[in-house]
Parts: sequence; structure tokens; C-alpha cells
Amino acid sequence: MPLTPKQRLGPYAIVEMVGAGGMGEVYRARDTRLDRTVAIKILPAGTGTAASARFEREARAISQLSHPHICRLLDLGNDGGIEFLVMEYLEGETLAERIDNGPLPIREVLRYGSEIADALDHAHRRGITHRDLKPGNVMITAEGAKLLDFGLAKLLEPAPLVDSTATLQRPVTLTAHGTVVGTTLYMSPEQIEGKPLDHRTDIFSLGIVLYEMLTGARPFEGSSTAAVTASILKSDPQPLPMSLAVPAALQHVIATALEKDPEQRWQTAHDLALQLRWINGALSSELAATAVAPRRKRAAWLLLPLVLACGVAIGWMAGRAREPSQDAQLPVRLRMSVAPVSLRSHVEVVTFALSPEGRRVVFAGQEKGVTALYLRSLDSAQAQIIAGTEEGASPFWSPDGRWIGFTAKGKLWKVLADRSGTPIAICDVSVTGTVATWGDGFILYAERAGGRPGIHRVSENGGTPSAVTKLQPGEFRHTWPQFVPGSNRFVYLSLPLEKMDRTLFVARLDAFDQRRLLDETSRARAVGDRVYYVRDGSLVVQRADFAAARFLDEPRRLADQVAWFYGTGSAEFDVSANATVVYRTET
Repeated sequence: MPLTPKQRLGPYAIVEMVGAGGMGEVYRARDTRLDRTVAIKILPAGTGTAASARFEREARAISQLSHPHICRLLDLGNDGGIEFLVMEYLEGETLAERIDNGPLPIREVLRYGSEIADALDHAHRRGITHRDLKPGNVMITAEGAKLLDFGLAKLLEPAPLVDSTATLQRPVTLTAHGTVVGTTLYMSPEQIEGKPLDHRTDIFSLGIVLYEMLTGARPFEGSSTAAVTASILKSDPQPLPMSLAVPAALQHVIATALEKDPEQRWQTAHDLALQLRWINGALSSELAATAVAPRRKRAAWLLLPLVLACGVAIGWMAGRAREPSQDAQLPVRLRMSVAPVSLRSHVEVVTFALSPEGRRVVFAGQEKGVTALYLRSLDSAQAQIIAGTEEGASPFWSPDGRWIGFTAKGKLWKVLADRSGTPIAICDVSVTGTVATWGDGFILYAERAGGRPGIHRVSENGGTPSAVTKLQPGEFRHTWPQFVPGSNRFVYLSLPLEKMDRTLFVARLDAFDQRRLLDETSRARAVGDRVYYVRDGSLVVQRADFAAARFLDEPRRLADQVAWFYGTGSAEFDVSANATVVYRTET
């Protein structure tokens, strides 16, 4: 029976019931010792040992957490066989109730989303996965979002089985606490399939919550439980309505969080929180104004473009002063479709790479359900699959154009560019999507978020990798390394711990010495004495003195509307040794 007003549980006097569900009943109560209002959650009688074990697990999970956006645990007790938790009492409404009143403004989505991501990151760093993230488990208070209900926390037991025969008559009622149906709407694909879970299942759920905050609807809908689960497992998310004018960067963040494959999602909640905070801070800037242009919405959301736009420019056009005798040598531009193969684009990996002589493009693509690397010669109408590169990502070339490197299945590989032979494993890497550059007999590589944070070096023939860079105070990760041909130097991006600045550094291979080259930029490509990079969607080039870490002239613009993502430094372009440029536009 429910507790009655003035009934006591130890020193706590019950005031009223404020909520109930399969995971327990919640009451507002008064702490008679400290004269404060608290929330008491009790386990209903007769619910069995399994529910009792979940209740105890929630207590243990919350007791490890101390974060401004997680509801605090104040006490734990048992009175007359009634087990109860005492938590801080929160004034406000659930996120589900807020969404019932309509979509949230973009700034509120960014604020609450980053706060929830911060709370998840705090839990994940302590080995705790929430597993039941949904709007009903988030309170909106005057201090911001507060994450509740760790009743399904930890990741040792399989997800509950789904009743595929149930009919969903009223989708808005499916989020009832503790019900399988309610949880199904926010489950990750691996959770639905009962696979082993890690913290990335929460990131998928957060992607659904972000989408719902923006639109008032969910990205995966259906009239029955089976239809919802099938949509989550097989269907692409519903495109965000263009009328909402959602910034392209935010669309990238949500789309990446909703990747079916956990390896393709954001790897940490910390990274996701940084993206959301940066977008929020940039909304009033010129960059954000460009990002919300309606013409870019659909392309930015799809992430799997069918067209590769190539700009071919003679090297002197980018770096030398114009001379009258050269006026006849105008840049040649062409547009190349890769259909029927579709590009496999991602904001933390390389989509394609141009060969050193500038005549072949290798790209990560998908055709007829097969994901692999494809090779396309610019004088050919067809792209050819490279055998043995299934699940391959982030391709890169050897300096002589004989080999193609890539990552797949937790390893760094190389394969002959003439498509003969089978791929050869070079070394293990922590996550698929590792980005790399090929030097004189060695490879520099950086792992995606969730892997090792520094840049490593390994022989092109394989062996044990060694660290090349060392994080300095305030740095979170080093990534996007690029060897400077003809030197012992390389450039790379430094990602700070608390801000969204992206700084390009140049360093020596024989004795690591960080030297700042450029701020607020994308990943860069070094060719000769020139550096190519993207800023505000424009591909530019500058001459540089790498030894002195300084530029020798002003940037020259080569192309506009180049696909890029400031949050990770991703930019979809490449440059060959003879200064041929290939890039993908946002459309």
C-alpha cells in the first residue's frame, strides 16, 4: 500500500507521493533532523529479489557519483522491511513534461544536452552506464538538467526482451518508468539485440533525446513495439525539418550519436558535450550564421553524399604570384560522381585520399550493402572495390603511390594500390577510424576519441608503435597528423580539454617540440612549403616556414562550401604532391 502523509521512515516524515513506476515509488518528505525537504524512493513490497537487486544497484551506482547535473543521494535505509533511498528533492519538471509543451528552443537543447552529456561522462568515467536515458529520467530545474534513475545502471545483465506483439496505441504513454516499451523507444541497436553494452549505448539514447527536444518527436517511430525496434535497427533517422533551421553542426552531432555501429558514434560523452557547448557559443558568430543556411540542411544531415566534387588546380595558382606568361594556364575544375557507390562520411575519419601523382582517388564507400575501400582513377568511369578492405576507413597513400593504408577491425593495414594481393596488418589500434599519414619508411597515426590520446609512430613494415607526442596541461587529444614531405617535421591538431579551440602545431620527429602555427582551423595538408586547410567552409592555402613555425604570405582561397566540421577538425579534402586538389562540398 502507498505510504500515507506523516508516516515515518526513520527520521523522514512522508508528505505526499510525487510519482510511481515499475522501479519504485517516490515521495516528498521532510528530514526532521535537518528540517529540509527530501525525495524518498521506496521499493514496492512483493516485487521480488530481482527488483530488490536493481534497487541496491541503483544505490551503489549513485553513491559513487557527485556531479551538479546528477541527482544527489543523501541516505539509504530500511524501516520495517521497507527499503528506501533518500535523494535531494528537485523543484521543476521532467524533460518529458517540457517536451509535451512543444519543441525546445535550440539554445535550451544545447544547454540541457551538454549538461546531460557532462553527467553521463561523469558516470562513464566511474564505470557506470545508465542504460535507461530518456526524457522521463531528466529533471529540468532552475540550476539546469538533472539526471535521475540509475535503476538499470551497470552493464552486466542483458537488456530485457521485447514483446513484438504489443500494439502501441498512444506513443506518448510509452515512457512509463520501468516498462520495457518505454525503454524501447530510447534503446540503442545493441541494447535491443541483447548484445554486451558499454557507455556508447547511452550516447545513442542521448541522440534520440536531443532529436526529440528539437522536434517534439522521435527519430524512430512505429505503431507497435516491433515497428519501433525495426526502425532503430534498420532505418535512418527521420530528417530534421528544414523549418527548424537547425545548425548544420548540430545536425552532425545528432547524426553521429545515432549511428547504428557504436564504433561510428561519438566515443565519449565528453566529446559530445564539447561539441554542444561550442555550437551554443558560436550561434551568434558568422560561422554559425553560415551553418544554418537552409540550402545546407539536408546534405549535412544525410552524411552519406552520393557526389564527390573535385577541384583540380595547378600548384602555382595557389602559392605563387601571377605572372603574365602563366595567364593561359587556368585551373581546371571537374565534378565527379561516385554513384552507384555511396561515400561513408564521418566527422572523425578520412573519407577519401588522393594519390601522390593526383590521378587516383581511394574512398570508403558502400555498394549493395558492402562497406569497403574503392579505388577510382580520374580517367575511368568506374570505381573498383579493393578486396580484403571490408569495413575499412580513413585511407591514406604511401609516398610512392604503391600502397594504400587504412584501418579496419581494430588494426592498421596496408594493401597494394594495384589491388593485387591481400591486406597486410601493421599494428593494432584501439578503435576503427584511426587517421594516419605515411612518411619515409614509417607511419604516424592518431586514434579516434576513446582510443589513445597522442600520436604514435610505427614502421611501414609493422612492429611495436611508439608515442611521438605528449599531451601538455590543458590538452585533451592530438589528432590529424600530417607528415611534411622532405623534412623531419609533421603538423597536427591539438584539441583542448575544456574549450573548442583547434590549434595547428608543427613538431619535429626526432625531438618533440610543439610550435603553434595556426588557431581556429581544420586538419591541414602540407605539400612542399604550403599548408592547405579549411576555415569557415573555405579551402585556403598559405606558404609556410615550418622550421620557424610561421607563415610567409596571406591565405589564398581555392574553393568554397567545402564539407568540414570544426568540432573535431574534420575537413573533406586532399592534395597530391603536384598540387591537385580534391574536395567534397556540403551538397
